[in-house]
Amino acid sequence: MRTIATTVTPLAVALLVLTACGGEGGTARPTEQNPTTGSPTSASSPSAGGDTSAAGLDPCGLLDPAELAEFGTFSAGRPVNQGGARGCDWIADRGPYAGLGVGVDIRDAQGVDEVNDLGDGVQTGDINERPAAQTSTLGACIIALSLGENARADVSVNAGERSCEIADKVAGIVEPKLPES
Repeated sequence: MRTIATTVTPLAVALLVLTACGGEGGTARPTEQNPTTGSPTSASSPSAGGDTSAAGLDPCGLLDPAELAEFGTFSAGRPVNQGGARGCDWIADRGPYAGLGVGVDIRDAQGVDEVNDLGDGVQTGDINERPAAQTSTLGACIIALSLGENARADVSVNAGERSCEIADKVAGIVEPKLPES
């Protein structure tokens, strides 16, 4: 899973999160994985493990603006609570993707099998051996990373055609910081 990029406003990010991550679960279904299409793929560093609680995770502590430098200059993350999740949003102030929106949301009561389909289907797979699911729509992409059977961390990017490419890169930054699932 590696994909994402274009322009986003805070309102668009909020709309994406509220629309894509509501209380109703979507239907995740297994598909063949193809790294050239932005579908989940396996990586080399294992992170899967036993059960863990997502309750202590601080979404704003999972990304530093410096880690997003290849996409532009970002201010510190802004905490948000919306759509049943504790989250944090980063917006590119300037750079190649000025206006790019990145979000990390912690869902304490929804697993990766409950990801809502944004319109382009839900693909399942692994990132660093952690169960993951990806869904997208025109200009936006969400990659959900398992935190156990009933919890997940969602990485969302609103960046136009490159949204899933960028989301995959950001998920690769966030995943090693998550507790074992």
